[in-house]
Amino acid sequence: MGSGMSTLPPNFVFKGALATLLVLQLARGRRPLATAALLAANALAFYRPGAIGRILPEPELVGFNPQLLLNERYRDYLQQLGFLGLGELLVEAFLLPPFYHVDEGHLLSNMAFLLSMGARLEASMGTAEFASMTTALLGLSRGIAVLLSKGLMILLGHDVAACYEYSSVGFSGVIFGMEAVLAWSYGHPVVLIGRWTFVPAKYAVWAHLFVLRALPRKTNFLGHLSGLLAGIVYHYCWRLMKRCSSINRNATTTIRSMALLPTRFAQKLLSSVTTTAAAAGDDDRHRRDEGYPHPRVV
Repeated sequence: MGSGMSTLPPNFVFKGALATLLVLQLARGRRPLATAALLAANALAFYRPGAIGRILPEPELVGFNPQLLLNERYRDYLQQLGFLGLGELLVEAFLLPPFYHVDEGHLLSNMAFLLSMGARLEASMGTAEFASMTTALLGLSRGIAVLLSKGLMILLGHDVAACYEYSSVGFSGVIFGMEAVLAWSYGHPVVLIGRWTFVPAKYAVWAHLFVLRALPRKTNFLGHLSGLLAGIVYHYCWRLMKRCSSINRNATTTIRSMALLPTRFAQKLLSSVTTTAAAAGDDDRHRRDEGYPHPRVV
């Protein structure tokens, strides 16, 4: 049996598990196109096949660290890594880190959560809106992480920077944002302990955040918290835009109705005058007919 196990192709377990999850989603009648595209992007960035490996930067050069923008010492470190301009900084320190992962276990756990929540959100929101939401979460989570890091530096001093000397990678921050959107927008009770213990989805998201923090493996609490807050911000901004859109539609309808009032009044007035004139003409013809009867033909 040992020799039989050694003949398995590399990454067999991961690819089989991911394919099984995707087949289960398809069997439920879901066609999560944007979610499948995100899965493919993460897998390609991790395995780097063929020409993709030559195009993408090396994993050692990719990582998100808020201190890179807040501390001069980290800017010098950034220059030592070979970042030459703002474009490379945006790509290698902001855009690519969510699609890079430390190992296959890290990738599999993130992709399992992404496939589960992404398929549900995409089915509810539609592919286009889901894709725009994911893009917004990518930017919001990064911006909130920088703001939180700056706040910690102001409150605790520059010594707190030592806690964030490592760079983070992985899609978990965006996944926390999706989980928050799912809980706040489509909240349902979730089973947390046993069979009959229900916890509101909003509280379950926070519990998930702190449970991951308590685990012995190294996790980026700041990145997860930033993603969760990004999801909450997106939810309320989305509700505000929907409400403003509804108000705009109602206001447009009201303004259109008010603008058409003179036209409608003129139409009613013209119709009334025409009806009165027609009635007067009919009455006049009726009186003439009574005074001058038509001759009879014998």
